[in-house]
Amino acid sequence: MTNPSAPRPAAVVVAATLSAVYSLGLLWFGFAALAVLFRTDGWGDRNAAKGMVFVGVLGPAGAALLIGGGVRTWRGSFAWTLVPLLAVFLLGSIGEVVDLVGSATTQSNLIGAAFLVASAVPIGLLSTGSARKFAASRRPRP
Repeated sequence: MTNPSAPRPAAVVVAATLSAVYSLGLLWFGFAALAVLFRTDGWGDRNAAKGMVFVGVLGPAGAALLIGGGVRTWRGSFAWTLVPLLAVFLLGSIGEVVDLVGSATTQSNLIGAAFLVASAVPIGLLSTGSARKFAASRRPRP
């Protein structure tokens, strides 16, 4: 049961909304990968087809995780949002360092930086004092 008197901070509302919005991007990415696979008859290269199917399954699965995370974040439990976004941030940071040292294009570096910022914003919002206080005011669900 939740404490109805505790107001939901704006940081929690924005983080939950961003989690749901990001899930739409993952859905689009997964379905786009499958669409490319089927429209181009990409089954000729077995490894490429496996990769496209993997992305096509991973996109909706990640979207479901982020939608669930958005709902749980709204209720005051942040783990389902923080864990996937922290994974994206940490792995993306490693990838960006490799890109910066390597021969990546400026456009690729900007896209990677946008992903890092997009994952860092909800992490930062859910780390604020008001968000932590809100989460602490919620009783654990049985």
